[in-house]
Amino acid sequence: MSDAGQAGPRRPSRTDEVTALFRQAFARHQGGLLAEAEALYRRVLATAPSHFDALHLLGALRLQQGDPEQAASLIGSAVAIDPTQAPVFVNLGLALMASGKAAEAVASFDRAATLDPQMPEAANGRGNALAALGRFDESVASFDRALALAPNFSAALNNRGNALRRLKRLDEALASYDRVIVLKPDDAEAWGNRAIALLDAGRHDAAIASWGRAADIRPDHAITYFNRGSALLRLSRPEEALADFDRALALKPAYPEVLVSRGNALLVLQRTDAALRDFERALALAPANADAANNRGNVLLRLGRIEDALASYDHAIRHDPSHAEAHYNRGNALVVRKQYDEALASYDRAIALKENYPGAMLARGQALVALDRKSEAIAALRLAAANGADHDHVTYLLAALGAEPAPATAPAEYVRALFDQSAEQFDRTLVEDLKYRTPVQVMDAIQSIVPAHNISILDAGCGTGLLGPPLRALASTLVGIDLSANMLEQARKRDCYDELLCGDLTECLEHRRGEFDLVVAADVFVYVGNLSSVFRAVSGTLLPGGLFAFSVEVSDQREFELRSTRRYAHSAEYIRALARDFGFAEVALERKVIRQESGVDVEGYIVVLRRPAAPILAILAP
Repeated sequence: MSDAGQAGPRRPSRTDEVTALFRQAFARHQGGLLAEAEALYRRVLATAPSHFDALHLLGALRLQQGDPEQAASLIGSAVAIDPTQAPVFVNLGLALMASGKAAEAVASFDRAATLDPQMPEAANGRGNALAALGRFDESVASFDRALALAPNFSAALNNRGNALRRLKRLDEALASYDRVIVLKPDDAEAWGNRAIALLDAGRHDAAIASWGRAADIRPDHAITYFNRGSALLRLSRPEEALADFDRALALKPAYPEVLVSRGNALLVLQRTDAALRDFERALALAPANADAANNRGNVLLRLGRIEDALASYDHAIRHDPSHAEAHYNRGNALVVRKQYDEALASYDRAIALKENYPGAMLARGQALVALDRKSEAIAALRLAAANGADHDHVTYLLAALGAEPAPATAPAEYVRALFDQSAEQFDRTLVEDLKYRTPVQVMDAIQSIVPAHNISILDAGCGTGLLGPPLRALASTLVGIDLSANMLEQARKRDCYDELLCGDLTECLEHRRGEFDLVVAADVFVYVGNLSSVFRAVSGTLLPGGLFAFSVEVSDQREFELRSTRRYAHSAEYIRALARDFGFAEVALERKVIRQESGVDVEGYIVVLRRPAAPILAILAP
């Protein structure tokens, strides 16, 4: 029998090889072996460049690997081959979303929905793309469409909650998150999003507990600790916030957003140098992080490093020209350099970028004051008040311009903020720039009168503690009080005080009755007009025979006046009238040059008063 007509084994065709390779790639993709799957998909495409499924799934894989641009290109090539497959348009929409092309993503999801109206993933994706465009009402409608098709679609419920939260419909948002949790009790993302909505609703304890549940489910999820830490910082719990930021960084050390927030917490805790290091670490990881550059500038400004601060603000603006806060803070740095015209331009830019920006509006008014453009300044300050700037602060500034009656005292928040911002460079500014002489002059007056070196002393408005060392030499007990926590932090470094208190002077003294031999207030009453409550409080806290030493700026016109410098001045007649009213005897009242303002001498009174000793009661014989 002849074998001429017998066929041998069939050789695999190129099509069979491609199919086998594709199946291997798909199996590895499903098994999570992404690198192996990618290599096999690429072998398929090297042989069959128009292989629809390989293009589509390699694109989906590249999206998983964090390369949305290439993912969109690959999936787009698949769409060009076959534009009738709804799932491909969904994945293309996801890649476009991840590439920051939300409007194009909406179109892709719309195409998927047209091809398959019963596809909930298309409606869900469309909702996310609309939310990215800020079209939250429309996004909620898309999520509702997805849920109508698939009522237990937990991702759509979660996304719906996020959109409702952005619309401030918090009860509805919470209901969406709660439905997710019923379906998937261990959905850490839903617990975390629920926490944000609870925080926005003012239910702070419940929010912290919800983040705690998310952390229990996913203890390796850095973003949970970041979000909870951010909330704790917002709730003025910086120590707890810091602990959460540290947990987040332990899980993800290269996390610039956490470093920025950690730096903010350290600033609240007065750990300025550590905060600066965190902002600089954030910038090393993400040079384009405008928040890190802006916050770094704020620390440098606080430290008096004005040129470095300006460079940092410019860095922020270069990477994000729309960063309104960086423009505002740049204006503040320019004010320190007395470049008021340039500062005004920075404030104007901040206001143009952020329509309702009362802080920048207020600063703009103050820059106009410095430029002696009084009528414009008054108009700017009134506009700031109309847009939400602090009423008492604005009224105080307007009063200094003669446009409102002078209040009895400067607003506490104004004084606190003023000195919190300047604490780091306060001593240098006073001594070098303003030729500040008051501490020496007050001490000269005290030391000529105080005989003993073991008295109890209150340094009222102690600031950075300039008077601390010389007072310590006289004191058995030395207590300091100031409104500014940052100033007290500087005073603490001098290691002179037995106790430092943060708060309002008169309120603090209500609890310190009959305790001190000497109360000193150097350059404090320039922020207090009516001194009656101060005299009453000091009289109550002094021991019989105790001394009250202080300085004021000189007014030759009225009892007290608020000047355009935003500092009060007092007349000698007013001080003497108060002394009589509250039973003080005048020991000294001397007129001296106490500092300079723009190179011009400023005169003040150095005053020492004595509280009378306890009266001696005569015992009369019958």
